[in-house]
Amino acid sequence: MKEWLEGEDLSEELKRENPFLRQELLGWLAEKLLTLRTVPADLMLCVPLLYACLEDRNGDVRKKAQDALPTFMMQLGHDKMDKAAGKLKAASRDLVVAMLEKARAVMPAKPAAPAKAGGGKGSAEPSRAASASRQPAGEDSVDSKPEVKKIRGGAATKKPPSPPKEPVPSPPSKDSNANKKPPSKGKAAASSQQGPAGKKPAAKTQKDEEDKSGPIFVLIPNAKEQRIKEEKQLKILKWNFNTPRDEYLEQLKAQMSTCFAKWLQDELFHFDFQRHVKAIGVMIERMESESDATISCLDLILKWFTLRFFDTNTTVLMKVLEYLKLLFAMLNREGYHLTEYEANSFVPYLILKVSTHLTGFVQSLKTWKSNGNSKCKFQA
Repeated sequence: MKEWLEGEDLSEELKRENPFLRQELLGWLAEKLLTLRTVPADLMLCVPLLYACLEDRNGDVRKKAQDALPTFMMQLGHDKMDKAAGKLKAASRDLVVAMLEKARAVMPAKPAAPAKAGGGKGSAEPSRAASASRQPAGEDSVDSKPEVKKIRGGAATKKPPSPPKEPVPSPPSKDSNANKKPPSKGKAAASSQQGPAGKKPAAKTQKDEEDKSGPIFVLIPNAKEQRIKEEKQLKILKWNFNTPRDEYLEQLKAQMSTCFAKWLQDELFHFDFQRHVKAIGVMIERMESESDATISCLDLILKWFTLRFFDTNTTVLMKVLEYLKLLFAMLNREGYHLTEYEANSFVPYLILKVSTHLTGFVQSLKTWKSNGNSKCKFQA
């Protein structure tokens, strides 16, 4: 594997203007880098191209680049990745730095060193967890394997060595024998596996909970202004359509990936409408505590809601309207006025949706507007 990472071959492949090749290569790297303890220094040549893929026009390429970011950071370290990001242009730098911070939170641990003497037959996990206790008695642990067999075997039919039925605290090497036998061969093996092997899923679950308990929006200075500027310069698609097409969805996903928590974005673009309802509920809960960040991402939030206006699911639409009423009230308290950019991306679609229904919500919107929130021009 390391031979593939040496030299400039990989970086040259990533330079090719072939979206399919890029996404396949990035996916392969994300998978293989997880298995390596060390990598050649030439991997740094791929970092600028990885950053370029984070802003690629193709949504699949961007997704694969985001997935590969934590594994690159695991091998190269956050400092090197951050230093490389400092060489980018200002707009790209802000985007990449924000993604690096998100990747840092989910960066995996490097693989442990291979097991040494006495751990050849045992599994890697138990040998690593019990390395401290096994090192003083290197060869004794090898002898302990048949002893365990004798005790357990004797309990059944073979040699009755007269120890208690319950085995003495099982040495870690016992796992290797237990793994080779059917699962019914004793509770001691299962209990020993619960130790080192059981810790990783628990830690992962805890990490997921920590991720969801963190901020759902990231406040990036001048990010909204940059999006406005790019749309005016026609660098991105203007949010104007009769029916949302895939390119609009991919563009919105890319923009949201820089300032939305990843788990929240996954919920918002899930196929199951119940996940949309759940995500909106979380946004309602965090609206007051994250009001500044909500305002900084307001244009993207409103754009996502315009997509929901094309849905026919009443449950989602009612949750959307619940959020919008609370949102307008919060904006009014904060003294914030919709910019023309935000209004033109949202209000025409709102009017189309509520023109014949939901008059109560329209009245709420009129009340909000009459309270001094009419400083922007709406263009249908």
